[in-house]
Amino acid sequence: MGQYSAVLWRRVWAIALVQGSVTLMWITYRLYLGDLLKGWGFSPEFVVGLLTFEMVLGVVMEPLFGALSDRQQQNLGTRFPLISLGVILAAGFFLLIPLIPLVFFLPIANVARFLLPSLAIAWAIAMTLFRSPTMVLIGQCAPTNQLPLAMGVLSLVGGIVATFRQPMGKWLLSLGSLPAFLLSSVVLLGASLFLSRVLPPIEKKEAISPATVRAFPWIAMVNIALFAIGTTWGTRVLMLVLTKQLEGISNGLMGLQFLLALMALPAGWLIRKTGHPVASLTTALGLLVLTLFCLLNGFWLPAIAFSWLLGSSILNNGLIPLLLEILQGNQTGVGIGLYFGCVGLAGEIFTRYWSTQSGQIQGGLGLAMLVMSALLCARYWQRT
Repeated sequence: MGQYSAVLWRRVWAIALVQGSVTLMWITYRLYLGDLLKGWGFSPEFVVGLLTFEMVLGVVMEPLFGALSDRQQQNLGTRFPLISLGVILAAGFFLLIPLIPLVFFLPIANVARFLLPSLAIAWAIAMTLFRSPTMVLIGQCAPTNQLPLAMGVLSLVGGIVATFRQPMGKWLLSLGSLPAFLLSSVVLLGASLFLSRVLPPIEKKEAISPATVRAFPWIAMVNIALFAIGTTWGTRVLMLVLTKQLEGISNGLMGLQFLLALMALPAGWLIRKTGHPVASLTTALGLLVLTLFCLLNGFWLPAIAFSWLLGSSILNNGLIPLLLEILQGNQTGVGIGLYFGCVGLAGEIFTRYWSTQSGQIQGGLGLAMLVMSALLCARYWQRT
């Protein structure tokens, strides 16, 4: 493959399939959770509270299991034992969620009725076991200058899933709860099995000298949390404004999302050619600030759509390389886990509180968050 031969493509596709299966499980879970819990006498407010609690739990559990995977990498030379444990538990708990109502037929009285939500929480915890450790593996798939190109595959898969989320949801609902949950579990197990086959053999690790152990990067972790919140809220506001602009165009948003997926690999190539992922990511955030500012002021031009496409593509491809560059040590699992946990919680908070605010408040929030993220990114650009 010439100049791209340094990228281990089979390993990249395996990681992309695992991440895609995670998205599939969450889509299925959110589609059916309300009806399953309603059948056991729980209110819609309880369902919303349960989802919020799972997101809060993720902020704690994602970095915790990321740290555990870092320790396994240092001691065993691999993160896969934790990944495989998480996958098995997640697939098993997930399949039990629709089975519990079928086994008992009727809601269980008193304390025992909380069996179903407890199982849902157990599944959410199991998902945090392997998501961050799996994403960290992307750093073993390519050298630093090729990582954005490898990330293009993950962005491509994620973009296609986002584009066809609604028709996929309708199809999953047509299957029924048990077949849909079974399908999602099988897809996850199959993707993780493929990943296990393409990972390199385990090498015996030498004991780490105390002199080589770095202090825990507290400031970097705070910056990662702020960056996660900023990019999540900023891009959510941008999507809200963009959706309003496209209301009169049939399937306009779906078309843009599909173009975004198609731009994933070209955007990765573009970041690679610039030679500095952090610089490209700062530029991408600047483009998103410009796009949001223009949309808030009533401009709707193809150039604005192109700015959104280019900025979003570079942002998606440059995020993980940025985190790996910020950390540069043995805490990559912690950092990426913290990022994912904060993204999930920030998204839930935005949906519950910020999405109901006026357009002026949303616009101000979005611009402030994107500018903050760009400044945080530029800080590391200057430092490196």
